[in-house]
Amino acid sequence: MDGPVALRFGLPTSIGGLPFADHATAVEFALENQPWFPTVPRLRSAGTGLIHQVASFIDGAHVAEPGILELADPDISSVRIESTDLRTLTGSFAGLAEFIAQVRAKHLTESSEFLGVRAGVLGPATTALALRSAGVPLDLALDIGTTISQTIAVALHDELRRAVDGATVAIVLSEPGLVGSMHPTFPLLCGQVHSALVQVVDALDTRRNHGPMLIGAHVPGRTDWATVIASGVSLISVPVGGNLEGAAKHLQPFLDAGGAVAWGAVPVDEPLGTTEELLWRRLGAFWCSLVGAGVDPFLLRAQSFVSTSGGLGHFGVSQASNAFALVDALSVRVRRQAAGTRLSLGA
Repeated sequence: MDGPVALRFGLPTSIGGLPFADHATAVEFALENQPWFPTVPRLRSAGTGLIHQVASFIDGAHVAEPGILELADPDISSVRIESTDLRTLTGSFAGLAEFIAQVRAKHLTESSEFLGVRAGVLGPATTALALRSAGVPLDLALDIGTTISQTIAVALHDELRRAVDGATVAIVLSEPGLVGSMHPTFPLLCGQVHSALVQVVDALDTRRNHGPMLIGAHVPGRTDWATVIASGVSLISVPVGGNLEGAAKHLQPFLDAGGAVAWGAVPVDEPLGTTEELLWRRLGAFWCSLVGAGVDPFLLRAQSFVSTSGGLGHFGVSQASNAFALVDALSVRVRRQAAGTRLSLGA
């Protein structure tokens, strides 16, 4: 991690999935609802998930719903990387050109508050586990999964960097496969997870002189956060209640070094309600547990983003709008509380 990126307290963000079947509408919705820091959206349509991006780099690979990677021949020895110009690829990358076009047309010319963009990439550990489930030996699956994740992450960063120039680009490794990684039966060792993440982080680090960047990791559940943090990421995307309090001794140095946390404070697997009050109390209680474990209360708030806990592709449009409204309401509360904490500390 190479120093902090200056973004406003409580910046609203999201995971990416939206309830639309066409890219233009999804991008318009994303930019309208989160104009300061939009996420490249993914559609609810089949063939547009992050696992489909992985499959596009492997001969004979396809994805069976609901997202299971299948190979024509599991005896693969390498990946096919013929082009890293993602705008020329169809299928799962088809929405990138639309996102870039609308960001350039609307945000870079019309929005004085535009701060940057966020995009998701299937992380190396989850990619490796998908390949393992398709019959590839684990060591080879790790090598291939890391190569693909690294290739997509760097190419995606470069495309977005050309689009937004001096704004912040956040590339977030989506690692749903790491949920439950602390269980003794988990197929990957801590060292294997760490090595895979570090390789992708290091590859992205070579782009830091191109402009402000965040390298993130999103795990939608309980995981070994100590290993994730140790990989050198500068942003972790954490559901509220995702056992981060167990890694409090690692979280404080992470924040001291300028790291940020995107709190998945708006759940995607339970009724949301119409106001943010209950969600705010839940987030506050979680923060109190972290402060009690030794985490600095000001840094905890000042270096926080607010997010949904997952994608909204399975929501209705009105539900997705409500989820974004709740994220915005929580964002306002975080900014106010962070400012109050600074004043109370005499800053």
